[in-house]
Amino acid sequence: MRKFADDMFIVLISLFLFYIFVLNVNNFTFLDGNQALLLVASISVVAASLWIGVRLSKWLRSFRYTFIVKTLLSSVILLFFSYQLYSPYYYSSNHLEEVGVKQAASYFQVNEEIQSDKEREQKIKAMMTEMMAFATLQTEQLPKGELVDIHTIEITRDYYRFHLTLEIKRSFGTDILKETYRFTFTREGGKFKINGFEKLD
Repeated sequence: MRKFADDMFIVLISLFLFYIFVLNVNNFTFLDGNQALLLVASISVVAASLWIGVRLSKWLRSFRYTFIVKTLLSSVILLFFSYQLYSPYYYSSNHLEEVGVKQAASYFQVNEEIQSDKEREQKIKAMMTEMMAFATLQTEQLPKGELVDIHTIEITRDYYRFHLTLEIKRSFGTDILKETYRFTFTREGGKFKINGFEKLD
């Protein structure tokens, strides 16, 4: 049992450290566009993570309650991965709906106020994931009209994502356009952001 706990502890520590590297790989600009260098860096991080896991496991053996400490740390790491994989399930439907509606409203209002390109870019990056924001800024296809109302139809969870089906009403002068959209949200940078949407009508 102790051997299994030791091995599991080392694996979890290694996975945790490698996952932190993956989350922050975009900050290492020298790796951009260089697949060979990225592969070498990834292999190096895996090796370093295993080495740290082994060293930490040996160091903890000097403590009296090493088995309990390793079990607790392993449980915390498992809880961390569980949160990463199933984060929408840790929040109430009301909270997810509130966050989703706010982000969707921001998207439909992004053109309502006169603002500089920089301000518009900041708003888009605040409401969308990095890849989604990049695609939106490149195409410059932002919604027209004035947002009148948003009504939630359905909310569903799907592992690390959640989907919000919304009825959107927009004003185009004297005309009111009513459409149904399905937004997908994922966590990035510590909060849920728009990761995609489609018009259902």
